[in-house]
Amino acid sequence: MTPKLTDSIMHELQEVVDRKPGLSLEEISRRYDMFEQLAEDGAIAETDQIYLKMKMVGAYLLSLKGDFTECLRLLYQILALAHKLGQRDGERRTLNNIALVRESLGEMFEAIDIWEEILREDISVADRVLYTNNLGAAYK
Repeated sequence: MTPKLTDSIMHELQEVVDRKPGLSLEEISRRYDMFEQLAEDGAIAETDQIYLKMKMVGAYLLSLKGDFTECLRLLYQILALAHKLGQRDGERRTLNNIALVRESLGEMFEAIDIWEEILREDISVADRVLYTNNLGAAYK
């Protein structure tokens, strides 16, 4: 039985997105499963702000399990949705995560290409530092 989308449940999901300290991996997984059920039942739409962020949590959980194939599949779905919704920042963050997974798989050239492409854009200083650091680590 799917729980109803209440303010309390939205708060629980937001805590996951905000990376609230003290949440165990089991609790994050439980909340992600709850999100998936709510999304499947239509209580949370793809256009809701929390949707893409929670999907990224799902990709993170897959990567922790070592299921990089499914993680990449989900990340490419997130990328397509962010593009469809016109969320360029979401696209960049997803591309960064794709590059990180590719790097973990030893696909260094693919990862480097992604970060170099992102760095050609007009991005914030904080993002430029993050992506430059990731690129530098890949070059090592």
